[in-house]
Amino acid sequence: MDSSSDLALTLYKDPWNIKKVLTTSDVDGSSRLLLSSKAVEKYVFSSMDENNARLCRTGRGKEFVVWDADDSSPHKLFLKKWANTKSFVLTSNWKKNFVTRKGLKRGDKIGLAWDGAKFYFKLLNRN
Repeated sequence: MDSSSDLALTLYKDPWNIKKVLTTSDVDGSSRLLLSSKAVEKYVFSSMDENNARLCRTGRGKEFVVWDADDSSPHKLFLKKWANTKSFVLTSNWKKNFVTRKGLKRGDKIGLAWDGAKFYFKLLNRN
């Protein structure tokens, strides 16, 4: 092997920085996906404009596109602070656009990513 050759190692960066194993309340009639406050603050609000972040931190929320990376389809959901907890939720048609359409079940593992303007969704593992 030529010792003057440069060898570069490229590591895979997992884009799904918010991962969740779905619970019963994520897939039942509640029509909302519960997200940890810590994950939303770290991976979403850190690259979101302050006005939108402020709206999301209130019960009012803000509508965003959630791009389904599995079938390349856009959907609109609201991100807002959940009044009963310190968590956040993606709501408004979560059940119709994701749970029912994709057949999501308790125990399925999903991934979310944020690009500064929209979310990306991927089903990582079926239970």
